Amino acid sequence: MNLFLKRARWLLVFSILLYAHAAVSQQIVRAEYFIDNDPGTGSGITIAVVPGDSIIANFTAPLNGIEQGFHLFSARVQTSDSLWQVGFTKLFYVNPYEWPIPPSDDFPNPLVYGEYFIDTDPGEGMAIPFELPILNEIDIHRTFHLDTLPAGVHTLGLRVKQLDGTYSLPFSVGFTVYGNLPCSLPLVDFSASSSVAGQVMSFTNLSANLSANATYLWEIYGQDTLTYTSFHATHTFPQAGTYDVLLRVSNGNDSCTVSLIRQ
Repeated sequence: MNLFLKRARWLLVFSILLYAHAAVSQQIVRAEYFIDNDPGTGSGITIAVVPGDSIIANFTAPLNGIEQGFHLFSARVQTSDSLWQVGFTKLFYVNPYEWPIPPSDDFPNPLVYGEYFIDTDPGEGMAIPFELPILNEIDIHRTFHLDTLPAGVHTLGLRVKQLDGTYSLPFSVGFTVYGNLPCSLPLVDFSASSSVAGQVMSFTNLSANLSANATYLWEIYGQDTLTYTSFHATHTFPQAGTYDVLLRVSNGNDSCTVSLIRQ
């Protein structure tokens, strides 16, 4: 995403170029922004867009009620496969009285970007991005598409970037892709009902290509990780927020297991 920002007295005026990453052949269908605190994917303030591969969005963001000082503007997009892509974060200063702007050295330096690569590191900013919350510390779970990889041993590399543009060193982990599987892989999918804190939320298993002895594992990530082994699942979230939910389906053994994480 590219961003042009202009400040009026109580407005931010934006012109944003939104685009899906080249490695993901999906169209943008939704966009949103938030200021300072990340409310979770799907819970930001809607940016009106017409679906497409790349979109120029022009809009204004009211600043009423936002105190003088440094703040963060963040935007992100959802693609036609229902996944959210990494967004754009920019520091700005609210200064209605046009006082001298202090240095931003003491402003928090949160994580604003994450990316991964398989086997070969293409360099900082050149790998495949993944969505992460705008926080100083994160503990998240993500699934990555590996269906095009050949059988053999591979390496997954991850790194993150802070607001000031500093990248972390890559974290790498090895994994194996098996060929000639003794079973057919499940096609994992699920949906979730809308709910509020304290009420039951239903998770509907939409998976296909299932064997007669398929097994299921739901993991709900929050302060504690809770698990269910039923075909469908229900869960009551005690507090409002954004949670990672994993569904793992096995068609008989570990080699024929597929996982999907959604928020």
